[in-house]
Amino acid sequence: MAVVDGVPTDKTMQFVMMIINHAKRSDRRSSSANTILRWTLPLSSSHLNMRATYSIALAVAAVLLVDVAEGYSKGAPKEVCDDMTPQHPATPQPKNTSPYLIKMNRNKIQAGESVNVTITGKKGETIKGFMIQARVGSTPVGHFSSGKDVQTVDCGSGRQNSATHTNSEAKKEIRATWTAPANLKETVYMYATVAKDGGTFWVQQKSRGLTVE
Repeated sequence: MAVVDGVPTDKTMQFVMMIINHAKRSDRRSSSANTILRWTLPLSSSHLNMRATYSIALAVAAVLLVDVAEGYSKGAPKEVCDDMTPQHPATPQPKNTSPYLIKMNRNKIQAGESVNVTITGKKGETIKGFMIQARVGSTPVGHFSSGKDVQTVDCGSGRQNSATHTNSEAKKEIRATWTAPANLKETVYMYATVAKDGGTFWVQQKSRGLTVE
């Protein structure tokens, strides 16, 4: 972070405030984070000099960044069901640079049948977080089953129609099972958001099509 003569630059302060504002919007704050926000955010340069204000803001941002990251380490929330974008203070990586593969053990299934879905790194890259959906158009369909490192999420009016991580441990691969609806006859695509770490992630990577007859 840039500091000139002991005073932070405008860009540095903007970055610090971005973290604080992100924490304010999050619904996954702990009670301690809420206390910090309530008591420290009213402070401004009108009460303290710039250097003191920066020191307080930086300390607050550091605590809140850890707090919010801890909240999302236990899985993606329902709030990201539509765009599947992690609520991290970082920008998604370009889709065409993803180092991950989405594989299915079958190309075609019958309605009501299941398929195994695997997410893995092309060169052994590990995975800290993920969210996956099977979609027809932009609508999640079918349901996932919980398993090792995998828990389900209810998006929209559906039940268990998304899957996400249960912890932020580095994983070599993700294995999930998806079951098609009993009356579905469509081509389904898996969409996965995969996080290598809290600041490096790829959003809505699309698989090859799966025919459901």
